[in-house]
Order: sequence, then C-alpha cells, then structure tokens
Amino acid sequence: MRLIITEEHVGDWSAYFIAKRILDFAPTEDKPFVLGIPGGGTVQPMYERLVQFHKDGVLSFKNVVFFNTGEYLGIDPSNINSFSSIINTKFFNFIDAQAKNIHLLNSLIEDVKEEGQRYEELIKSYGGVHLWVCGLGDDGHLAFNEPGSSLQSRTRDKELAFETRVANAKFFNGNLDLVPKVALTVGVGTLLDGQEILVLAQGSNKSRALQLSIEEGVNHLYPASALQIHTKATFVASEEAVADIRLRTYRYHKEVEAKSIHPKILIKGLYKSYYALVNAKVFDGEKFLDNATVIIENDRIKSIEMDSSSDIVMTKIDLKGKTIVPGYIDLQVNGCGGADINHDISLDTLQTLYQTNIKHGVTSLAPTLITTSDERILQAIDLINHLVNPELLGIIAWHFEGPYLSKIKKGIHEIEHIRKPSVAMLDAIINANIARKIVTLAPEEVDAEHIKKLADAGVIVSMGHTNGTFAQITEKIPHGLTMATHLYNAMRPFDSREPGAVGTVLESDNIYAGIIVDGIHCNYASVDIAYKSLGDHLFLVSDAAAPAGTDIKEFEFGGRKIYHRDGKCVAEDGTLAGVAILMDKCVQNLVKYVKVPLEDAFRMASLYPARSINKDDEYGYLKAGYKADITILDDDLNVHGVVSNGRYIPIEEKENK
Repeated sequence: MRLIITEEHVGDWSAYFIAKRILDFAPTEDKPFVLGIPGGGTVQPMYERLVQFHKDGVLSFKNVVFFNTGEYLGIDPSNINSFSSIINTKFFNFIDAQAKNIHLLNSLIEDVKEEGQRYEELIKSYGGVHLWVCGLGDDGHLAFNEPGSSLQSRTRDKELAFETRVANAKFFNGNLDLVPKVALTVGVGTLLDGQEILVLAQGSNKSRALQLSIEEGVNHLYPASALQIHTKATFVASEEAVADIRLRTYRYHKEVEAKSIHPKILIKGLYKSYYALVNAKVFDGEKFLDNATVIIENDRIKSIEMDSSSDIVMTKIDLKGKTIVPGYIDLQVNGCGGADINHDISLDTLQTLYQTNIKHGVTSLAPTLITTSDERILQAIDLINHLVNPELLGIIAWHFEGPYLSKIKKGIHEIEHIRKPSVAMLDAIINANIARKIVTLAPEEVDAEHIKKLADAGVIVSMGHTNGTFAQITEKIPHGLTMATHLYNAMRPFDSREPGAVGTVLESDNIYAGIIVDGIHCNYASVDIAYKSLGDHLFLVSDAAAPAGTDIKEFEFGGRKIYHRDGKCVAEDGTLAGVAILMDKCVQNLVKYVKVPLEDAFRMASLYPARSINKDDEYGYLKAGYKADITILDDDLNVHGVVSNGRYIPIEEKENK
C-alpha cells in the first residue's frame, strides 16, 4: 500500500496518476483501459485537470471504458445533484470518450438486484477494471459501501448512513430531506477485484477515517481498511487529512514518496515539451550563469534554476559542458540549403530556409525578398497570409529589400524593377499578416509621407541601397527610419566633406544597423569601427544566398546567373550577389578577427536584432516567459544543437559544415 501526502490538492495528483496509467497502458479499441470513477466534490478538481490534459493533447479517452462507482437510487440522472450529472457536466462533456464505452448505474431501475448482476457481468466482460478511483468517506466508506458493509459485497443497493447524507447535503442546498436515503453502489468485493485502487482523502474531516483505514487492522466498520489486503492500493491525502496518523507513519511515507508528492511538478512530465537543460554554461543575454538549469515548458522558458534542482522535471538533457545562448536571429536571409525565396516563393522554400538555418544556430529569421515586380511581391504576401503560425518555421519577420531603391546603388537588384512606391503596394505590405515587416528603401527616392505611412503602421523602415547624402537622409529619419541594411554595402560611403549614408548611420544614436561579418562584404577593421561607434545598435546579418549550407557552384538570383566560389557569390560582371555562409560563421569571425567579447558577439546575433524590430520582450534573453529559442555551442562556437519553439534538436557537427 502506498500513501502519498501532498500539500497540493489531491485531485491534481490523482489526475496525474490516472493519466500516467492510461498513457503507459496505451489503450486501443481492441484493448481498452477500464476505469472506475466516482462523483462527489473531492474528485471534481481531478476531472478539471483530466479535461485540461485532453485539451492540451496529452491524453485521449477514446479507448477508455468507464464504470461509475455509485449513484443515488430513484434520482433522475439529469438532476444536477446526481452523480451521473456531475460526471457528465464536469468530465464527459469535455473529452473524447465514446458513448458505447460509458457505463453508468441505472438509478431509475425497478429491479435493483438485476441491475447489480448486469453491472457485475458487464465488468467481467471487459476482463475487470484496471483502476478504481474512490473518494474516502468521513466514516471510512468507499463508494456507497457504508460502515458495516460486507467486505465480499457486490454491486447492490445500500441504505446511506446519516453521516453520509449530512456530508452530501451541501449538494442539495443544505437540505437533508432532499438527500436520497438509498444508493446503488459497486461492492467492496467488486473494488478489491480491480487491478489497482486509488483513494482520495482531502481535508481534516477525513483524518480519523484515514488513520483507521491504514494504521489499524481490517475492519468492516471501516470499509476502506480492506484495501490493506489489496496488492496495489494507493491513498493520496492532503496534509490536513493525515493529522491523526502516527508521526512515524507520516515520516516514512514522506521519505519513501519524496519524488511523488508534488503533483503539479509530476504533471509537467506528462507534457513531452517539459524538460531541463542541465550541465551547461548559460549566457542569459546579459551575463554568464554558473550551475544554472534551464527549464522549458512548451515553447517558453519556464525558469532558470540556480540551485541545480533539476529533479523537479522528469526529462533532463545533459549538455556536457556546452554553452547555451539565446537563439541566433538573422533578419536578412535570401536563401540557403539550395533554395531561395526570390527564385521560388513557396512554403517548401521557407521550410528549407528554416531547416538549414537551425543547423547553424539560427532559430529565428526574416526571409528576404529583393527587388521584383508588384505581382511577385503580392505572391509573397499571399504566402505570408496563408502561414497559420510563421514562428513554427522560425519566421520572426519578413524583409522586403526593395524595390524602392537607388539605381546608382542597386547592387545585384534588377534595375527595371526599381521604382517609386505606390499607395496600393504600401497598403498591401502593411496588411501582410505577419507581426513584423521590414522594408529596405533609399530615403532620397521616397517621399517622407510614405516612410511615415509605413512606420506608423508598425513596419520597420530601413535605409539601404541608397546614394542619399547626409542631409537627405537626416531629414527623413524623424519620419520613421530606424534601421540600416547591410552597413557599408550599397550605400554612399563616408567622406570628409560628405558623411553620406554610412556617416549618417555611424553618427546616429537611434539607428540600428545590420552588418555582414563574412570577411567579404566588409573589412574586419570596418566592422570594428562600426562596433565601437554603434555599440548595442549594431547587429549581425548573413545576407545568405542559396548555396549557403551546400556545395552549389551556380544558381539564379534576381534574374541573373550567379557563381559561387569559396563562399563568395558574384554575377558575371563581378557584382557581389551575397555570400554562402550563415550566422554561426559570422559570430565566429566577429570573435576571432574583430576581437569582440563573447557576450557582445552573442548579443549582436540575438538580442540586438530582436530589439531592432521591437521583439526583445520575447526574444534575445534566456529568462522566464521568453520564447524557448536557444543555440547550443562548443568552445569553438560550433553549433551542436538548438531549441526551437521549445523543441530540442541535437545537431551533429558534420551537419553544420
């Protein structure tokens, strides 16, 4: 016999116990799990928790057969105080139990003996009950087996004791005269035939009955005491309900069941996405933490525990000394893994971008559509609008790089598609069904009112592919310019007499700037200057193209044939068309060649891009309540795994080459 003593409601522990038994049994239509359940007040929190399991997709009752333990005789099943009504309204109405599998005692039957025999035979036809669940009566009764009941009794009618009727009067507005005097009940012998029995005792009024049931001998005046001879009986009791048991008994069961007395913690184990990352160096976005355990619940970080008390969860993932940091965020991804959103605007492309990026530590990204026709922009918006949950593909934003650019600084963008914005297209972009949109434009080519229109609608407006002067750009900043696209590249450079776009960014206190640290787009000294000038307003982007993560040598981009050699992507005329590296390499370059401290490198790959699009309330930190997006690194900053949307994904080193 087990005794579980919990400080929380026994209904929570009982629900966990039932769910665990059903899940372990793995019932099928041909092999159902048979469960006996009661009515009453004590078990209603248990039903609420079981319903929540079902709503959360943890537990199905489709292949569970139910028998109730008792019912008032002569009361209509539709009466709100009948046990049948209680079970229906608190439980059956909210789960997927099949009507053919629900067997309730008929309270209106005329031949009580026949009903009892029918019920017993029906139970036998299923091979017996796997688990009976009962509440403990104040006087030690089980189901409606009152004191004095035969310990060999079977399903029958039973006159209710005065104490039982008094206890149940609360369900009848306190009117004892309304409480039925007779009930149908499964017998003590019927219960003892079950493979397992669970008894709930909640509250101080159960303390005497519990003590006599578990510490004294078997006595027909306390029917629950018969469970002492059962091979698998469990009592779950609140602290108040064990007030009368001996201190030695209390201490023994508390010690033996130490890992089983916290129901809400055990419940977490039923949710497969509840687990702990242990034995890792944790960078939480601000600082490194020693001996920290990261606990993940669904797609969120539940907590960061500093006392290494990871025993509170059932599943622990040992990272063997690896470093974990907030998941990398890349706000400029044209393509990778052989796919490119500019070449193929499709869900398949988005899936490839996501699957390739997570191998390189990127858990959130912004697919980037470069200058193209209105028709293809609308095609991309249609794709966005059909994404039920973009974050499941790691999509934190969508980046429209163009087409409202400078023809002088067009880079690889097709000149025939570079144009002035129209109100209709701006409205289409604004109304795209994704929380964050980024639009890269040349400020000198766009009216201030258009910039303001986008910014007022929550669109992140970024300057890029611009030949604007310091004055031209500065006058547009107050209208909503908050970002710069791939700093230094495709923008008017800094000059002593004309600071240009580069000078505008470096001089600003409010502009966030993405920078490509691949050793190709920018000299590392230029990166260092930007880092020292912009501080927490400088973040990493990859500007990755289709070959990233592959060995592809040629591909199409922006309507032109592009050649890939040693990570560099160029058109036939030598125009730089992107790179074939991803964020993990950018972080490594930043630390190795620019000598940026690890903490700042991690922030530039996660926190600062999150801030730039106003998402740092969910991303960029490892803190309670934040998205469970995490990058796992070795000492050389190679990616060995990620947590994406709460899902742990281990990555072999060869996968991120």
